[in-house]
Amino acid sequence: MLSTIQTTVSSQLASQSKLETQFENVEGRLEQMRQLLHGPDGSAGVAARLANIEGIVHALSDDVVALQADIKESKKNFIKFALIVISSGALSGAGASKLLALIASTQ
Repeated sequence: MLSTIQTTVSSQLASQSKLETQFENVEGRLEQMRQLLHGPDGSAGVAARLANIEGIVHALSDDVVALQADIKESKKNFIKFALIVISSGALSGAGASKLLALIASTQ
């Protein structure tokens, strides 16, 4: 009976040792993942890069919205200018009709 207990305890200790080794391996891999995600100093990993990319995308989106507003304003100013030129009679009849066609194509 004593030998059965010793065998069981020995087997249990070997199993526990194996589990500890596997746990250490898992901890090591988790640390590698943390290093990849956050970088060694917490600001150079994948997570920081993604946050940086997200900031750039938001800034780009804001720039596109501003550009669209500027284009719309430019169209309005062009139409106002064209109408002033046409109404002042500065263009001949053919020039005025071409300018009106150009305005219509921008709408």
